[in-house]
Amino acid sequence: MPGFDDRPAVNTMILENLGGRTRLSARSRLPSVEDLQGTLATGMIGGALQTYDRLADEIARG
Repeated sequence: MPGFDDRPAVNTMILENLGGRTRLSARSRLPSVEDLQGTLATGMIGGALQTYDRLADEIARG
């Protein structure tokens, strides 16, 4: 994505076993407030939420 290539974000995903359930925690660490604002402006949050909803649907199907 133009403007983000030289300042990568660090993305971490943790899956935690809760005894029959799993907690997924995701974190993105961006190098600056400006990078965060640019990321938010692209609509990436909405896309990520849609992806997690699809993942939940797949898991529910078994």
